[in-house]
Amino acid sequence: MYLRLASRTTTQSDLRRQLGNVLTPADFGVDRILAHRNVRGQTEYLVQWEGCSYLQSTYEPESSLSHAQTKLTQYHQKRRKIEIDVATVLCDDPLRTGAIAAFNMAKVEMNSS
Repeated sequence: MYLRLASRTTTQSDLRRQLGNVLTPADFGVDRILAHRNVRGQTEYLVQWEGCSYLQSTYEPESSLSHAQTKLTQYHQKRRKIEIDVATVLCDDPLRTGAIAAFNMAKVEMNSS
């Protein structure tokens, strides 16, 4: 009864514009980098700040994380290790390679008939 619908959805950039430069990323320590995304050709990282919950994580441009180069390096190393581990499992999994061989055989049989 006391609530009303907002006229539009507030985005993170809208909030920054409204609040101004109250808090900058340098005001908080980076606990860890959780993910990344590309927006208009610029890489942004999802940062969990020290002493904050996951819900308070924010996407920050790479240029704002110059003070957290160690955390960025750790994130990229961990990501690369996961990619290598997944590739290794996919190559070594006998069920997967058997399924690929069966698929290829079925495809050959379909093409020949």
